[in-house]
Amino acid sequence: MTQRPIGIGLYAPAGFTPDPAAIDRAVVRLSSLGHRVVVDPTCRTRWQRFSAVDDERLAAVLRMAADPGVELAIAARGGYGWSRLIDRLDFKALSATGTRWIGHSDFTAFQLAALAHAGMTTFAGPMAAYDFGAAVPSAFTLDHCWGL
Repeated sequence: MTQRPIGIGLYAPAGFTPDPAAIDRAVVRLSSLGHRVVVDPTCRTRWQRFSAVDDERLAAVLRMAADPGVELAIAARGGYGWSRLIDRLDFKALSATGTRWIGHSDFTAFQLAALAHAGMTTFAGPMAAYDFGAAVPSAFTLDHCWGL
């Protein structure tokens, strides 16, 4: 399926990225499809098992929502972390930005809270480090993700 170029933001709201080169591969892969890619600093940092302290991961979510060039925010990876941020998010404000959100695993906590608090539609799908940043990405993922 042909996809119009969009602004994509990569951010890490949960676990750290164990293979930082995966973020580089995701940027190359998404850019080669014509998309404009913004990489939040949390994609390249680590604090304990998380990408950053809670305040910084929360700030990453807000940066994605506030950036007018980010139409689709793609989580770097899952892992525990979202549930530590949920009660600090203003879902109505996030919904009002029009940013689309995609991920899986721990991202489900965000999805359910976004639906419950603001009726937001979010998408379960590929993530930056696991999917778009894989050394050998799934052809199925690349062929079918953009049907969203």
